[in-house]
Amino acid sequence: MNNKEKGEKGQSKLIGFLADFDVDIALPLSDNLPWDMIIVKDGIPKKIQVKTSEDKGKTSNSIRFDFRRCNWHKKTQKTYSSDEIDAIVGFDKIDNEFFIFLPSVFEDKSTLTLRKEVAKNGQKKGVKMAKDYLLNEKSIKLIFY
Repeated sequence: MNNKEKGEKGQSKLIGFLADFDVDIALPLSDNLPWDMIIVKDGIPKKIQVKTSEDKGKTSNSIRFDFRRCNWHKKTQKTYSSDEIDAIVGFDKIDNEFFIFLPSVFEDKSTLTLRKEVAKNGQKKGVKMAKDYLLNEKSIKLIFY
């Protein structure tokens, strides 16, 4: 599966997931925008970028997301800013889970790794736990308020 197919799968899964939360979705007619969809709740629109996890295998204790956007023709890579998008939703294709990242997490970052379990050595500093970023009804509200 190439990167475009991988991304489209994540977007399709997210659309189905959001259907349970009374969220309307608008899709762009072009691939040239910095966001993949607009989600609307209670009349408030928010620009969302969807990122699908990188392959790590089923035994990995972590999920890695690449937050860069690449322009193949210009050979450039850029990070996202809060001026362009309101949130990034990460799709973990191994466990079929969604994670929400607000600008304080994604802005000016090229990658992010979430841990599924506490490190064996007990390290907590600088560790982002997957459970803290799960997309659910409560975290959807964080996007809009």
